[in-house]
Amino acid sequence: MLDRAQTETLGFVLVFAIITASIGLVYASGFTGLNHVREFETVNNAERAFEVFADNMEDITHRNAPSRSTEVKLAGAQLTIADPIQIEVNDPDAGFNVTYDVRPVIYDPGVRTGSEIVYAEGAVIRSQRDGGVVVSEGTLLLGRNRTVIPIVQTRLDGQGSVGGSTTVLIRATLAQTRLVYVNDTPSNQVWFNVTSPRAAIWRDHLTSAYGATCSMSGNTTSCYVTTDHVAVTQYQIDLGLE
Repeated sequence: MLDRAQTETLGFVLVFAIITASIGLVYASGFTGLNHVREFETVNNAERAFEVFADNMEDITHRNAPSRSTEVKLAGAQLTIADPIQIEVNDPDAGFNVTYDVRPVIYDPGVRTGSEIVYAEGAVIRSQRDGGVVVSEGTLLLGRNRTVIPIVQTRLDGQGSVGGSTTVLIRATLAQTRLVYVNDTPSNQVWFNVTSPRAAIWRDHLTSAYGATCSMSGNTTSCYVTTDHVAVTQYQIDLGLE
């Protein structure tokens, strides 16, 4: 009887330990999975907010709005008007060359997902550890018949970085619009160059979206198209976080 009682006790303890371990494993894996889903959806929400921001910026650059404000929920991320990248337009045959500093707006959720959402030069970019993609390309046009290059020269005016779980307004105000260059020479070669930590994303996008001939050296992507008409317009837009 004693041996039987000991056997039943040991069996109960073993079964109970297996059940407890299984529950712990399911809880741990399920909790991790839920965290990943939540973090992924947070970045998706930021991407949608940046698409709204890009549309609001087009209100300023193409629909004559003097200013716009865009709401972004941080959800533990950092929103920054970052150090400048450089946009260069070069028409060597005509002796035209301009370079502008452009400040990207970056939503950085930290190390959790490895993704960033970036607005720069009218485009919204989803940057990831293994590359990235342009999810909204703005109004840039590189074409055989017509090339239109809007330089969206975003500048810092006010607070440039906010983190935490608050909701932030990106305030954008037009400072100046200026037609910089027009050339109607047939079969003219025009270069559009981007110096940025995301140069490879720009190279891939400009190649696939416009058929531009692109190369990359360091952090600079250099692309050219042969076009019959080119126009370059500069939009100086002051940004601040509130």
